[in-house]
Amino acid sequence: MDENVGNYDLSLRDKQATDNSLDVAYRRNLQADNLDFMSPVIEKIAGYSVQEMIAMGSIGKSCDLIHPDDLPLVNVGFSHAVDIGFGTIEYRFKHKDGKYRWFADHFMIIRDQNGKPLFSEGIMRDITEIKKA
Repeated sequence: MDENVGNYDLSLRDKQATDNSLDVAYRRNLQADNLDFMSPVIEKIAGYSVQEMIAMGSIGKSCDLIHPDDLPLVNVGFSHAVDIGFGTIEYRFKHKDGKYRWFADHFMIIRDQNGKPLFSEGIMRDITEIKKA
């Protein structure tokens, strides 16, 4: 039995692995400027459902949830990641309850055969408790 989450089809075993993880897996379509996939763990760590995150769609709209002080670093880090093919960025993300949580975002840039960036695929982890320590 398969379930469609975003635009991805996941087998039941794959769905259980993503649902039981503490990391949010995602795939952002850089050409269409939207999310193709986000695992349901996003609701546990950020308060937003997958549907809410996908509805936010564009990078600009989801960047509205990044702390304003962190946004320049995120933009520079993402641009650098596009150049080298991967990145890790730590930033504060606004939980649905209005409080900020620290996220570590580890991702790769997927390119077409001509080197054009197509997707950003990665995982996000809540590192708030680590930052507090």
